[in-house]
Amino acid sequence: MERVLSLPADVASLAPRDLADAARLVGAVPADATAVEFRLDLADAPIPVTRLLELDPRPAILTYRTAAEGGRFDGTGSEYRRLSLEAYAAGATVDVEHTSGLLDQPGLFPDRGRVVVSHHAPFGLPEDWAGRLETMRTTGARAVKLVAGAADLMASLRIAGIQRGERDGAAVFPMGPASAPGRILSAFFGAALVYGPVERQTAPGQIPLRELLSVYGIRRSRSIEALYGIVG
Repeated sequence: MERVLSLPADVASLAPRDLADAARLVGAVPADATAVEFRLDLADAPIPVTRLLELDPRPAILTYRTAAEGGRFDGTGSEYRRLSLEAYAAGATVDVEHTSGLLDQPGLFPDRGRVVVSHHAPFGLPEDWAGRLETMRTTGARAVKLVAGAADLMASLRIAGIQRGERDGAAVFPMGPASAPGRILSAFFGAALVYGPVERQTAPGQIPLRELLSVYGIRRSRSIEALYGIVG
């Protein structure tokens, strides 16, 4: 069962403990979410992928985020490959870390329209971020995602500012305690993917998807000409 991920996508990010918990969380996903991400590296035990895809008709992104990129998957490279290919074979869109090298192999993931290629740098924006983005684009993935740690507000805004100059299919946004303003601005600047958790955060600094849509109105078109801070 294949479902095409439409861009830009407002993604409800879920951290299910097991299949029953996944079903409960899916029931709390905002109606206007356009896709659902299952962070399987955060599960207590393996969850059958095909059963997950039966829980919701929207496109599903299945993610095994490695410990090196801020997740909890600590298996071998072979295990990462096997699990990612199983998710792909089931019809899901798969988040594949670029550093895994899997997308350098032409025979793997033949339909790159069901692939999100990602790179997460938890400790700050890499100096070679521009080159990384271009290299990730050569994989032919449906979307390219670069996420970098932000230690303070200025770093958060700088990372979001990169999104302003990016073309379709790219999502660049910050992570970490100071990242909230940058995440909102990245969405305003046209990020191809906007993630918001349901109930439990799947990455530091996230804002619930319901708030991104209803409070901040990330899908209401607007031009950002100036930023103001309020100190009280």
